[in-house]
Amino acid sequence: MDDRRLEELNDLPAFSNGTAADTTPHQLSVVGRVRLPRVFTLKELQLLPTVSLTKDFQCLEGWSVKGIAWEGIRVTDVLHHARLTKDARWILFGSGTFTAVIDRETALRDNTILAMKKGGKKLTSAHGGPLK
Repeated sequence: MDDRRLEELNDLPAFSNGTAADTTPHQLSVVGRVRLPRVFTLKELQLLPTVSLTKDFQCLEGWSVKGIAWEGIRVTDVLHHARLTKDARWILFGSGTFTAVIDRETALRDNTILAMKKGGKKLTSAHGGPLK
């Protein structure tokens, strides 16, 4: 195990996405080991039940932020609509050049969410919005 301490920040760092204004319609594609591959619009995702939770955020880059209040939709609800197959073992998330992989068990937990808000405010693109 790595003995380095995470640098504790007061808030998530902001990152530029390289564009002045994001006018691209946001969509979430669910493909692969699902019976109903589909593309969700942001408006469709916003119609799903939302949950709130407070969690510490730890970045693989070596920093953390304690006690962030998140609001979003459960990954399991999205996968339910696409009818995830029993043989799906891994879930790949990606946006731009960022990708992350989580195992099926983690994806289906009630506290695994696609966050839409942080601290009661919509996520900006500088913080990974509209979904993180």
